[in-house]
Parts: sequence; C-alpha cells; structure tokens
Amino acid sequence: LEDAESGCGFCLKGPAALSREVRGVWSPAMGCIWIGRFCSSFAFLCLFSTYAFLIRDAFGWGDAQFGGILAASGIISACVQFL
Repeated sequence: LEDAESGCGFCLKGPAALSREVRGVWSPAMGCIWIGRFCSSFAFLCLFSTYAFLIRDAFGWGDAQFGGILAASGIISACVQFL
C-alpha cells in the first residue's frame, strides 16, 4: 500500500533499495540469459539496419522492396510464433 500511494517504488526508495531488488533477482544463470538476450537483440537490430544497404548494393532494390521484405518477414515471424 505504501508503494501504491507514493508512486514509483524504485524512484523513491533510492539506489540502495534498487540494488537490493536487483541482487534478489540476479543469479549467474539469469546473468547469462540477460547477456544472451541482449546479444541476440543487438544482432537482430544490426541486421535490419545494414540490410537496406546490402540489398541496394547487391540487387539495386529500393525502399519499396525493402519495406516488402520487412513486412513479409514480420508476417512470417508472427505466424511461426503463433504455431
């Protein structure tokens, strides 16, 4: 009830309380999962940021084709996740 009245619990408790919260959640296995998730997301974002230049240089395609590729990959990813 105290956190609900005071707003953001982490904001008002201070860095020491936040540190205790993180230490309560963190473990070596969880750290490996976080690092793996970060690396996977970073690689995925780098792919999309460089892919436009790659398809322009290799195939001469423009923005419309790149948008079509992104839309198709998004739809396929959603279908795969749904299954």
